[in-house]
Order: sequence, then structure tokens, then C-alpha cells
Amino acid sequence: NLEPNYIYDRLGDDLNKWKQILSEIKKSRATFDNSDVERSFGFIVVNYEQAQSKVNAKYDQWQRDVLAKFGIKLGDSMREFHSGVSNSHKELENKSMESNNTSEAVALITFVQDLKRKVNKWNQDIEIFREGQKTLERQQYQFPSVAVY
Repeated sequence: NLEPNYIYDRLGDDLNKWKQILSEIKKSRATFDNSDVERSFGFIVVNYEQAQSKVNAKYDQWQRDVLAKFGIKLGDSMREFHSGVSNSHKELENKSMESNNTSEAVALITFVQDLKRKVNKWNQDIEIFREGQKTLERQQYQFPSVAVY
């Protein structure tokens, strides 16, 4: 019996790990989705319908909890990303391109080069967000009304 917080701590803020575990949980669900409710051993018949029902309910609850936690993590990451990009955008707009001051020109060039380096990471983040959103949609996650998604 795994403690949810142990799992969440192990996953941390790595959205790829969260997507992977959600995918594995969904695939593993097939193990429990079968119509068998009895097993015979000679003349002994074991009916495990109630146990299977309880296991399915627990599994479903665990899947919903992990999905909800991932939705929160993804939303927080997207808001943080949006804030960072917005701040960079505002800072770039505040920089003057028509300055006669050498230090301001150097600062602008340095800032633009820094943004160019960030663009690759931002593109990767956007792809992770896109995939994460698809994962949530496929698993019928209820997005909050104030979501950034």
C-alpha cells in the first residue's frame, strides 16, 4: 500500500515523470478490467467479486488523485512559465533600441542573446505543456474555470 505523498515526492516537479506514471496507471487498469470473478482449484471455488470491486474502487480513486495532482502541477508550471515570458516581454519592450549610450546598447544585446538562449527551453516547455494538456483531456480531467490551459 503506497502512500500518495511518497509517490508525489518521488515525482517532484518533473512533468514528464507525472505523464509517464499516469500513462502506466491507465495501461495497468486493464489488469483489473476483466469479467472473471471466480477461480476454481479442484472442488474449491473462490469468488473474489467483492474484493475485485474494492480493488477497482481503490485503484480508480488513486488514479483520480494522481490526475488531480498532475493537473495542479501542470497548471502551476504553466502560470509560472507565462509569468516569466510576460516579464521578459515587458523588459524587452522597456529597453530602448535607439540609445546613444554604449552601456545601454550592450545591455540590450546581452538581454536579447539571453532571450535567444531561453527560447529553446521555452519551446521544450510548451511541448511538455501541450502533451500534459492532452494527457489530462484524454483522462477526462475537469479543468478549473480559471485555468491557463
